[in-house]
Amino acid sequence: MTGPSKRLALEQLRARMNNEELFNNLVENALDFLVRAIGEFENEPKFSIIHFYTAIELFLKARLLREHWSLVVSRDPDRKRFEAGDFHSVSFAAACDRLSKVMQSPIGDQTLKNFDAVRKHRNKMVHFFHEADGASDATIKQIALEQLKAWAGLHQLLTSQWAPIFDDHTKRFNAIEESLRKHREYLRAKYDELLPSIKEERGAGFTYIVCDSCHFEAARAEEIIGNLCEAACRVCGFGSRFFNYRCDECENESPLYDGGTLPAPIAGTKRTRGRYSIRSTNLLQPKTIISRRWFLRTAENATVTTRSRSMRTSIFA
Repeated sequence: MTGPSKRLALEQLRARMNNEELFNNLVENALDFLVRAIGEFENEPKFSIIHFYTAIELFLKARLLREHWSLVVSRDPDRKRFEAGDFHSVSFAAACDRLSKVMQSPIGDQTLKNFDAVRKHRNKMVHFFHEADGASDATIKQIALEQLKAWAGLHQLLTSQWAPIFDDHTKRFNAIEESLRKHREYLRAKYDELLPSIKEERGAGFTYIVCDSCHFEAARAEEIIGNLCEAACRVCGFGSRFFNYRCDECENESPLYDGGTLPAPIAGTKRTRGRYSIRSTNLLQPKTIISRRWFLRTAENATVTTRSRSMRTSIFA
């Protein structure tokens, strides 16, 4: 390798190492804000909302940064100024737009709606008087509901859709999931109130599944057509859409959520071949991500292929 080529290679290596360090620092900052928001939830709900939204925005920027540092800068990107912190970062709307248009990894509509609810509350906290100043039980319950729904969407992004990017931080994501128990306890009274009705509907043949947001078995699932289903939680209102895949070998069913992954079990064992997800209407491969376009468009006679066999079904979104 010649002198100039060697210098260029070293510069590129330093840049990659620097990007990795910047990315990890940004993720750690986001996690710190999230942990603080959860800790402040009951006694300082105003700051909990502010810090929770800050964490969401930092995670989105971390995903952009991992792709390329310039995506985090709103205008006139300059590497030296970026590393010095002398730049204007992208707004929430711009970050979501770049994730969709530049990176082709869009955030789902429902998740965007839940993030935006936190953003609007944060703006009220910063600029105006807000009802959270009073910290009534009703207000805290509403904040718990809002944060749980936002976390459910964020958790799916971090551990599924963007899993290869954030894998090193999975343990801390799991710890945060556990720390949200107090949030969920504020919704237990509503679940207990609805439980007789839920049991009655189960007896009448309706299907209820565990909600990804509040973790109560209160999400009523209905088939749209074929194996494509929708679920809406009667406790927290969290909505989801999933494809119910039945394994030909063991006949077990696994839900494949929009942007999610599917555990592919080996028949007769508790082991799995790996986690699979749909990327297109005719391909099922390890560590690929379901296309939101595929999920939201009509696909007739779609073929879902595993390593050994395929399944044909009609899917309408």
